[in-house]
Amino acid sequence: MNNDIDAPGGPGAFLVTYRMAIYLGGVAVIGLPLVLHNTAGVTVSQSARLAITIATLGLMTATYIAERRLGRDSDVTGDEDGTVGSDANTGEYPMRTRIAVASAVLGLAAGVYVGLEVSWLAGLMFVAGAYFFAYLAYAGDGGGR
Repeated sequence: MNNDIDAPGGPGAFLVTYRMAIYLGGVAVIGLPLVLHNTAGVTVSQSARLAITIATLGLMTATYIAERRLGRDSDVTGDEDGTVGSDANTGEYPMRTRIAVASAVLGLAAGVYVGLEVSWLAGLMFVAGAYFFAYLAYAGDGGGR
């Protein structure tokens, strides 16, 4: 019996299929309160902004976990034998690299949040740090996979 996340139409496959929209949309949603404030003069409370950020990061993290579990390529829709993500990923990254990249994604989202809420310079430093963190994680693993 398969879990729903392993089924070709399950929620995990949905998250992986729309992963770029989720990642980019998540960053946009985190920035939405600032846009509302600047364009319409609507101020969103700090607790609501924090809740939006936590929920968005939770969805982005769930997407990343589903992506790692099911795979990132076309194998999400299923192989010839009906299994999902079973193509024996020959280019599997070590756990250390995966954790480093996940941390870089969280650092990127935190950088956007800090840049919008605290200081654009501090946010830019977070974003640059996340970029270099991911770059070094891939370069230290041999990169180019």
